[in-house]
Amino acid sequence: MTQIVNLTGHPVNIYRNDIMGSANPEFITSYPSAGCVRVHQKTLTRERVMDQSGNIIPITTNVYTEPLLPPQEPGKLYIVSLIVANLFRDRDDLVIPNGFIHLDKTKVGCISLAKL
Repeated sequence: MTQIVNLTGHPVNIYRNDIMGSANPEFITSYPSAGCVRVHQKTLTRERVMDQSGNIIPITTNVYTEPLLPPQEPGKLYIVSLIVANLFRDRDDLVIPNGFIHLDKTKVGCISLAKL
């Protein structure tokens, strides 16, 4: 058995895969938020360029802080955001929501959890 812990800051709802696009997707389960792991972004200006119209356009670099994650434990997966999973590609216990389900143009859940 695998324990799944949601660290996204919002509930993650899982729907049955075989009805993607259905008007009434079948709900499987929901993982309430057990905390929130966030990456903080700082934007640094590298230079400023003048475009062909004389506009000054900043060229920037984004620097991301590494969030604190719980230690890896056998039999436990953590749902995190894509940016957190990208920063920690060496960890095999991080998953992200995948295959989003929309109802009335509102994202309500996903069909799976993906490892990067």
